[in-house]
Amino acid sequence: MFCPSCRSEYLAGITACPDCGAPLVAALPPKPARPPADELELVTVLETGDGFLLARAKAILDEAQIPFLVKGEGLQDLFGLGRIGAGYNQVVGPVLVQVPRGDEAAARELLSTTDGGDSGAAENAH
Repeated sequence: MFCPSCRSEYLAGITACPDCGAPLVAALPPKPARPPADELELVTVLETGDGFLLARAKAILDEAQIPFLVKGEGLQDLFGLGRIGAGYNQVVGPVLVQVPRGDEAAARELLSTTDGGDSGAAENAH
């Protein structure tokens, strides 16, 4: 028996997924095909210079199994300026968290609680 939502396998006799509560099925439906990585349209769901917020966002997306790309994280301490003023390097800009367009709504909903309830919108520099 399989959970169509989590895609986990369970022993015979179990009728519902203990993790998500979905009714189990005898066979899993095929996974929906994703376009090749070079054809994915990515959208930015978070811009930040806050390291704690970035770590929290990455953990939330990982747990929800939403694929994401973090741009600019390794560039924050370049050019000897570091993260001054707005919390990010002014030369390279804030760190961007991007997800595939199809996962945007779910990612924004999940991240809405990480930035003070701003519905996952990009964080503005102070």
